[in-house]
Amino acid sequence: MNAKLYVDTLLQKLVADCKTLLPADFIFQQDGASAHNARVAQDWITTNCTGFIGKDEWPLNSPDLNPLDYYVWG
Repeated sequence: MNAKLYVDTLLQKLVADCKTLLPADFIFQQDGASAHNARVAQDWITTNCTGFIGKDEWPLNSPDLNPLDYYVWG
């Protein structure tokens, strides 16, 4: 998946669903996939999400620093 396809198809729907399901507040964080790292994706999310952890703030690739994966997927 390239960045344009990611933004145009998946990301817009995902963020819209998050805003519907979690109207109070949510924080959006991605992993290190190339489509997620792309400037077009980072710019779109910065513009359209108030709670966003940019790629410069992502934790290192460590299970100790990414506990959400284990909490959500059990």
